[in-house]
Amino acid sequence: MSAILHNLTTKQRLILCYVLSCALIWGILQWGSSFSEVLPVYLALCFVGPLVIVVVGSYLLTRDIRVLGYLESRLLGVIGDQTGRFSLDPIMNSSQPLVLAWNKLAEKMAHQESLQVLEERVCGEINSSHDQLSTQALENLSEGIVVTNDEGMIQYANLSFGAILNVELPEEVKTKTLAEILPDELYERIPELEQMIKANRPMNFEIALGDQTSDGVVSIKTRPIVNRDRMLLWHFSDVTQNKLADEMRDQFLSSATHELRTPLANIKAYAETLQTADDMDVEDHKNFCNIINSEATRLARLVDSLLDIKQIEAGSLSITRNETDLLRLIEEVCENVKPQMEQKQIAFELNVPPKLSKISVDKDKIVASLVNLLGNAAKYTMEGGKVLFRVEQVGSSMHFHIEDSGIGIRDEEISRIFEQFFRSSDPRVRDIPGNGIGLAYTSEVIELHGGQILIQSEIDKGTQFTVQLPMQ
Repeated sequence: MSAILHNLTTKQRLILCYVLSCALIWGILQWGSSFSEVLPVYLALCFVGPLVIVVVGSYLLTRDIRVLGYLESRLLGVIGDQTGRFSLDPIMNSSQPLVLAWNKLAEKMAHQESLQVLEERVCGEINSSHDQLSTQALENLSEGIVVTNDEGMIQYANLSFGAILNVELPEEVKTKTLAEILPDELYERIPELEQMIKANRPMNFEIALGDQTSDGVVSIKTRPIVNRDRMLLWHFSDVTQNKLADEMRDQFLSSATHELRTPLANIKAYAETLQTADDMDVEDHKNFCNIINSEATRLARLVDSLLDIKQIEAGSLSITRNETDLLRLIEEVCENVKPQMEQKQIAFELNVPPKLSKISVDKDKIVASLVNLLGNAAKYTMEGGKVLFRVEQVGSSMHFHIEDSGIGIRDEEISRIFEQFFRSSDPRVRDIPGNGIGLAYTSEVIELHGGQILIQSEIDKGTQFTVQLPMQ
């Protein structure tokens, strides 16, 4: 009976009292013999019954209010264990339903809290992982990245920043300003650094790391960081090669302009002489015509070079392979370079096996490439020097060796020899006409054929180019 009462709510207990009172009154009415006999008892019960209900109800409500007081204390952290649950002690044993309801609520809240903690932990780990990935990405960039605040204090700097500017970054870089990191001579090259930091707006400019372009040129861009108060992002990139390429392009255009004018002037002069000379000797007439033809060929070669530049830069240079008689190809190459060799009195030696297999190549482009290499050998070999053109078959590939006794190539320039517009800084080279296109074209053609070019050189002793081409 006690267990049943414990499981009833306060409302249910009051109703039970009311029903029992009514049942008692009904029993008395059934027991009494006359209304007059029952009336006093009835009146007494009518007075006492509601009083009992009020007293019992007050007790029950007071007890539940007491329990609520305990709940309030628990919410304030005064009593109870760390889980927020209650044990059924004697004080609260009579309010088991309320306590059980509270314990269910506490368990649900604890579960939700643990889920929230787990979610926050997972989100924190994801954000931490993202931060690590972002940092790794910034550290692997070839460009220098720096973040400064409105006082110029460095908040972040990657390793490439120091490498590009040739400065050693201290371990505690965040305790330094950008002005303190930069060397004095470099700091002076950045216009109004403090004003730039305070302006906190996008800027683009370039600074030279030395007196010459080859010493280094750095492009600097600044951008305000969105949602960061007065933070400035600095982007440093090495544009030295781009600047050198621009200079070489300018030199090429200047050289090309000169080279275009020279043959045109010669053609015009000799053509006018032929036009006005009625009694010219036959031998002179023939000689003038040969000069005009030679200058026209020179002009055509220059125009072809200009077209080659366009194809190389656009990546549209292509080859068409055909089975080619190798001996005939070599004869055509030699016929093209023979006048240049004779003009400088260079001893030109050809070493070719008596029998050679046919080769699948783009004949015209291979001829032009080998002519470029032999032409350069003659160009940079002094008068009375020697050039050797040797051909051999090695396995499934054909090797073309071109050796000269010329001025040679510096070790540090060999890696750049096939760049467009590149010309050696050797003063002797500057005095020799050239546009820096021939070797770039040759390298592209050989690569399209699946071959390669090897270089060996020694200053003042000569250079050897070896072209290796697959037979098929």
